[in-house]
Amino acid sequence: MWVRDILAEFAPMPFRQTIAAKIFGLAIILLLLTIALAGYLLYEVTRTKHDLTVVANFDVPLTQSLSRLDEFGLRRRLAFERWFGALNATEPNQEIVAEATENYTVFTGKLTDEFSTARRIIESYPESAPGSHTLAEVETLLDQIEPAYQILNNRQREVLDLQLAGEHDKANARLNLLNDLQRTVQDQRASVNSKMAAWSGSAAKGTEQRERRVFWLAIAATTSTVLLGLAVAALVTNRLSRPVRSLAIAMRDVQQGNLNIELPVSSTDEVGRLTDSFNFFVNELRSKERL
Repeated sequence: MWVRDILAEFAPMPFRQTIAAKIFGLAIILLLLTIALAGYLLYEVTRTKHDLTVVANFDVPLTQSLSRLDEFGLRRRLAFERWFGALNATEPNQEIVAEATENYTVFTGKLTDEFSTARRIIESYPESAPGSHTLAEVETLLDQIEPAYQILNNRQREVLDLQLAGEHDKANARLNLLNDLQRTVQDQRASVNSKMAAWSGSAAKGTEQRERRVFWLAIAATTSTVLLGLAVAALVTNRLSRPVRSLAIAMRDVQQGNLNIELPVSSTDEVGRLTDSFNFFVNELRSKERL
């Protein structure tokens, strides 16, 4: 209803500003500012939520998967060394051999499954996720490590077969070459984990900083909106009350017989028209007094 009244007020005076129109315009400006701030905050919250989702559903699982790859690789190597050491004895302990064989087989299978898991996580990464360069480096290192495990597996089997055949010298010679390859693979695993840990830490830190920025921005936006509302309210009140006070003082002077008064017309709204009418009224009184 009040909007209709304001719009209707424009009809008879299309080129004049009314007090209601001014107040309505200021309210619209404040509303637009509030909507803009709310939209920006919503955008930042959405981005923060998206980043948290990427960290929780992709960064953390991939970091854990790469850590498990490192763990399974080390445990398979320990199983192999235990198996090799047991076969190197004069009378191999069959229980140790059986246990080492089982562990070696188990962790070989876990390594294969974990490589598949890591690749599946990498392939499902959102395209908009930051750090695509680091992800490409991690994927490249995995492309190097996975075939190296196949080579390791074949050479470890060759060394174990030589041990079983009693050719311990050849087995030890092959073992030295095998150790060099294992160190290379271990360094690659460490590089993958280091890159992924740095990436995850950077992503988590960036998300935390954005969350903190959104928090303080919300406080700043709320405070600024309140202060702006108070300032506009004070400005409107002052602009409305000052000419009204001037009119009241001038009317009192006229009542006391002072007709040498002319108020400045500083606006085109109702107060301005009232001031203009007052000046006309006083001018008419002066004319009548002269007559």
